[in-house]
Amino acid sequence: MHWSALLAAWLAGPPSAGTPPQPHVIGYVEKGRFHPLLVVESAQFGPFDPRTMPLTGAVARDVFADGGAEFPIQAEREYADANGEPAKYGLAPGRSFDGSFFELGRGAKPRHASAPAPELEARFRRFLADDERARELRVLYATDLDGDGKQELWIAYRLASGARGRMIWEERARPGEFVELVNHCYGCEGER
Repeated sequence: MHWSALLAAWLAGPPSAGTPPQPHVIGYVEKGRFHPLLVVESAQFGPFDPRTMPLTGAVARDVFADGGAEFPIQAEREYADANGEPAKYGLAPGRSFDGSFFELGRGAKPRHASAPAPELEARFRRFLADDERARELRVLYATDLDGDGKQELWIAYRLASGARGRMIWEERARPGEFVELVNHCYGCEGER
């Protein structure tokens, strides 16, 4: 019995120090396509890398809603974005959510979000007043996912052409100044 346990341990390989946590991909779903926006890893935002990060096989869950929509990403498709850079989206046939964000591999509990304070939303709208995306936008959530004390605004918008997109902005230390973390609008600039 002792030898069989040793043999099993040897076949299993050296003890693992634990696998590093996988980054959580956050995106949105429009017309059956899951569009990755960014990743959250160890409470830090980072870019989604279409060359190394898979989408297929993961379950997408609403980032902020407990008991919200949940579905698998069935396949992924590669394309070139408006700048000719590689990009990809995941297939979620029959799914489209106008005001939601989804996370691949989200745990049982949603991330904390709240409605943005009216003053914060007003500052953001003044900041973005001359941008074409400000024509028809909805500030859906305010968060502090990275724990830096600055609010992130999660936004859905529609352009005059009818194309829809999502963006995430963060207010800087000085009120009224914002930095764009990510913007994506599939088909807005010739993406196919």
